Amino acid sequence: MRVLTTGQAAQQLQVTSETIRRLIEANELKASRLTDKGQYRILESDLKEYAARRNLLLASDAQSAK
Repeated sequence: MRVLTTGQAAQQLQVTSETIRRLIEANELKASRLTDKGQYRILESDLKEYAARRNLLLASDAQSAK
């Protein structure tokens, strides 16, 4: 089980880290916080689930498809 930072998740979806934070705060993307006001961590499986719901291709999937 791989754990991603918001930056790594943003790279996979090809969006900004701020977009990832907005998705998390809108409860569209599951994430955990290290502390009450700390950084978020996202399970790779949760990111893949989000991408599948939205019919999005992750950057890592696009690379392996080449």
